[in-house]
Amino acid sequence: MFQPEIETQSPEERSGLQRERLASLVRRLRRVETPYWREKLRGVGDEPVLEELPFTRKSELRDTVPFGMLAVPLEQTVRVHASSGTHGKPTIVAYSMRDVELFAEVNARAIVCAGGSAGDVLHVAYGYGLFTGGLGLHYGGERLGATVVPAASMRGRPNRGKALVSANHVIAEIASSSRVSTSSARARATPVSGAGR
Repeated sequence: MFQPEIETQSPEERSGLQRERLASLVRRLRRVETPYWREKLRGVGDEPVLEELPFTRKSELRDTVPFGMLAVPLEQTVRVHASSGTHGKPTIVAYSMRDVELFAEVNARAIVCAGGSAGDVLHVAYGYGLFTGGLGLHYGGERLGATVVPAASMRGRPNRGKALVSANHVIAEIASSSRVSTSSARARATPVSGAGR
């Protein structure tokens, strides 16, 4: 376990914490000087029930590009990520420093749930562009205390990627299922001199 104090809570404790955090979030969003949140939360009470909250649709994320949904002033953001926009406009997401810390924490917890530990060497094979996954898992691995190899896909250079992973004694690769399948097939088909020592 990465955070026993959270992960071993009773269902009642967890439910109470979730209700408390939801109410705090709604109160905070109501104070934001953003027309989107003012309108979205109109009529929502101080002790909201999750099932009664309005949905946020993907179209709303696109309609408020780039910063119409910010819950903090722009000067408090430290990073921007985006989707590829394959079905229209990209979805833009801005992160505060606290968001980045929380993202690292939940990714570290996920890595531990998958069997990872501080002594592991993790190859993060997700892209490091505007897509948020690669950096989230990278920071999660670091937060856990693991050694992270940020090699992404090594497109067009399978031997180099395999040599890098072998030289670093990688214990786990974090990637999409299609990436892992491609890597495994290439690794079996292309031996690397000196690998595995």
